[in-house]
Amino acid sequence: MVAGLGAGVYQFLPSELAPAEDMGHLYVSISSPHNASFKYTDTYVRQMEKIYDHIPEIDTYFSMGGMGSSSHAFQLLMLKPRKDRQRTTEQIVQELNTQANSISGVRVHVFTPSPPLADVAGGDEGDNVGMVLMTTSDYKRLQLTTKQMIEEIKKYPRLRM
Repeated sequence: MVAGLGAGVYQFLPSELAPAEDMGHLYVSISSPHNASFKYTDTYVRQMEKIYDHIPEIDTYFSMGGMGSSSHAFQLLMLKPRKDRQRTTEQIVQELNTQANSISGVRVHVFTPSPPLADVAGGDEGDNVGMVLMTTSDYKRLQLTTKQMIEEIKKYPRLRM
Protein backbone atom coordinates (compact mmCIF):
# COMPACT_ATOMS: atom_id res chain seq x y z
CA MET A 1 0.00 0.00 0.00
CA VAL A 2 2.81 2.42 0.90
CA ALA A 3 4.65 1.60 -2.34
CA GLY A 4 1.48 2.24 -4.36
CA LEU A 5 0.95 5.56 -2.60
CA GLY A 6 4.59 6.51 -3.18
CA ALA A 7 4.35 5.66 -6.89
CA GLY A 8 1.18 7.74 -7.14
CA VAL A 9 2.80 10.74 -5.48
CA TYR A 10 5.96 10.33 -7.58
CA GLN A 11 4.00 10.86 -10.81
CA PHE A 12 3.08 14.37 -9.70
CA LEU A 13 6.56 15.50 -8.60
CA PRO A 14 8.45 17.93 -10.82
CA SER A 15 10.93 16.09 -13.05
CA GLU A 16 13.89 18.41 -12.42
CA LEU A 17 16.26 18.01 -9.50
CA ALA A 18 16.84 21.73 -8.99
CA PRO A 19 14.05 23.77 -10.57
CA ALA A 20 14.67 27.36 -11.58
CA GLU A 21 13.79 29.64 -8.71
CA ASP A 22 12.88 33.31 -8.78
CA MET A 23 15.27 34.65 -6.16
CA GLY A 24 14.58 38.29 -6.98
CA HIS A 25 17.95 39.13 -8.47
CA LEU A 26 20.06 38.53 -11.57
CA TYR A 27 23.77 38.46 -12.32
CA VAL A 28 25.53 40.07 -15.27
CA SER A 29 29.06 39.24 -16.40
CA ILE A 30 30.78 41.65 -18.79
CA SER A 31 34.03 40.67 -20.52
CA SER A 32 36.04 43.03 -22.70
CA PRO A 33 38.96 42.02 -24.93
CA HIS A 34 41.92 40.64 -22.97
CA ASN A 35 44.03 43.81 -22.73
CA ALA A 36 41.16 46.31 -22.53
CA SER A 37 41.49 49.18 -20.08
CA PHE A 38 39.18 49.84 -17.17
CA LYS A 39 37.85 52.91 -19.01
CA TYR A 40 37.00 50.80 -22.08
CA THR A 41 35.13 48.24 -19.98
CA ASP A 42 33.38 50.93 -17.94
CA THR A 43 31.96 52.45 -21.13
CA TYR A 44 30.07 49.18 -21.74
CA VAL A 45 29.07 48.84 -18.09
CA ARG A 46 27.39 52.22 -18.39
CA GLN A 47 25.66 51.14 -21.64
CA MET A 48 24.17 48.18 -19.78
CA GLU A 49 23.07 50.47 -16.95
CA LYS A 50 21.16 52.61 -19.47
CA ILE A 51 19.32 49.47 -20.59
CA TYR A 52 18.39 48.66 -16.98
CA ASP A 53 16.77 52.08 -16.60
CA HIS A 54 14.18 51.00 -19.21
CA ILE A 55 13.33 47.62 -17.64
CA PRO A 56 10.46 48.28 -15.22
CA GLU A 57 11.08 45.10 -13.21
CA ILE A 58 14.58 46.20 -12.15
CA ASP A 59 14.51 48.01 -8.83
CA THR A 60 18.23 48.72 -8.31
CA TYR A 61 21.58 47.54 -9.61
CA PHE A 62 25.17 47.47 -8.46
CA SER A 63 28.18 47.44 -10.80
CA MET A 64 31.73 46.33 -9.99
CA GLY A 65 34.50 46.92 -12.53
CA GLY A 66 37.97 45.45 -12.61
CA MET A 67 36.95 42.02 -11.32
CA GLY A 68 40.27 40.18 -11.53
CA SER A 69 41.38 42.40 -14.40
CA SER A 70 40.48 45.70 -16.00
CA SER A 71 38.65 43.83 -18.76
CA HIS A 72 35.98 42.26 -16.51
CA ALA A 73 32.95 43.64 -14.71
CA PHE A 74 30.13 42.12 -12.69
CA GLN A 75 26.68 43.50 -11.99
CA LEU A 76 23.98 42.54 -9.53
CA LEU A 77 20.43 43.46 -10.53
CA MET A 78 17.84 43.57 -7.76
CA LEU A 79 14.33 43.02 -9.07
CA LYS A 80 11.08 44.37 -7.71
CA PRO A 81 9.04 41.91 -5.62
CA ARG A 82 7.29 39.22 -7.69
CA LYS A 83 3.87 40.68 -6.98
CA ASP A 84 5.01 43.97 -8.56
CA ARG A 85 6.38 42.39 -11.76
CA GLN A 86 4.60 41.36 -14.92
CA ARG A 87 7.40 39.02 -16.11
CA THR A 88 9.39 36.14 -14.69
CA THR A 89 13.14 36.31 -14.13
CA GLU A 90 13.64 34.05 -17.16
CA GLN A 91 11.70 36.45 -19.38
CA ILE A 92 13.73 39.38 -18.08
CA VAL A 93 16.99 37.46 -18.63
CA GLN A 94 15.96 36.67 -22.20
CA GLU A 95 15.20 40.32 -22.96
CA LEU A 96 18.43 41.57 -21.39
CA ASN A 97 20.55 38.99 -23.22
CA THR A 98 18.86 39.93 -26.52
CA GLN A 99 19.64 43.61 -25.95
CA ALA A 100 23.18 42.84 -24.75
CA ASN A 101 23.88 40.77 -27.87
CA SER A 102 23.40 43.89 -29.98
CA ILE A 103 26.33 45.58 -28.21
CA SER A 104 29.60 44.96 -30.02
CA GLY A 105 32.96 45.23 -28.27
CA VAL A 106 32.21 43.10 -25.18
CA ARG A 107 30.63 39.80 -24.23
CA VAL A 108 27.70 40.18 -21.85
CA HIS A 109 25.98 37.30 -20.12
CA VAL A 110 22.88 37.85 -17.98
CA PHE A 111 21.88 34.89 -15.83
CA THR A 112 19.95 33.80 -12.76
CA PRO A 113 21.88 32.60 -9.73
CA SER A 114 21.98 28.86 -9.14
CA PRO A 115 19.29 27.62 -6.80
CA PRO A 116 20.61 26.74 -3.34
CA LEU A 117 19.85 23.08 -4.05
CA ALA A 118 22.43 23.03 -6.83
CA ASP A 119 25.31 24.55 -4.88
CA VAL A 120 28.42 22.43 -5.01
CA ALA A 121 30.33 22.05 -1.77
CA GLY A 122 33.41 24.26 -1.91
CA GLY A 123 37.01 23.28 -1.37
CA ASP A 124 36.87 19.83 -2.91
CA GLU A 125 37.59 18.19 -6.25
CA GLY A 126 34.00 18.53 -7.38
CA ASP A 127 32.98 15.09 -6.15
CA ASN A 128 30.77 16.37 -3.33
CA VAL A 129 27.41 18.03 -3.76
CA GLY A 130 25.83 20.05 -1.00
CA MET A 131 22.08 20.41 -0.92
CA VAL A 132 20.09 23.14 0.73
CA LEU A 133 16.35 22.60 0.71
CA MET A 134 14.14 25.63 1.12
CA THR A 135 10.39 25.95 1.20
CA THR A 136 7.62 28.47 1.36
CA SER A 137 5.32 25.62 2.35
CA ASP A 138 5.10 23.84 5.69
CA TYR A 139 7.91 21.69 7.11
CA LYS A 140 5.94 18.44 6.95
CA ARG A 141 5.73 18.80 3.19
CA LEU A 142 9.45 19.65 3.06
CA GLN A 143 10.25 16.50 5.03
CA LEU A 144 8.19 14.36 2.64
CA THR A 145 9.86 15.94 -0.38
CA THR A 146 13.30 15.41 1.19
CA LYS A 147 12.61 11.71 1.74
CA GLN A 148 11.41 11.36 -1.86
CA MET A 149 14.54 13.07 -3.17
CA ILE A 150 16.80 10.81 -1.11
CA GLU A 151 15.06 7.74 -2.50
CA GLU A 152 15.52 9.02 -6.05
CA ILE A 153 19.20 9.81 -5.46
CA LYS A 154 19.78 6.30 -4.08
CA LYS A 155 18.84 4.92 -7.50
CA TYR A 156 22.14 6.28 -8.88
CA PRO A 157 24.99 4.03 -7.65
CA ARG A 158 27.63 6.63 -8.44
CA LEU A 159 26.03 8.96 -5.92
CA ARG A 160 26.91 7.70 -2.47
CA MET A 161 25.12 8.99 0.57
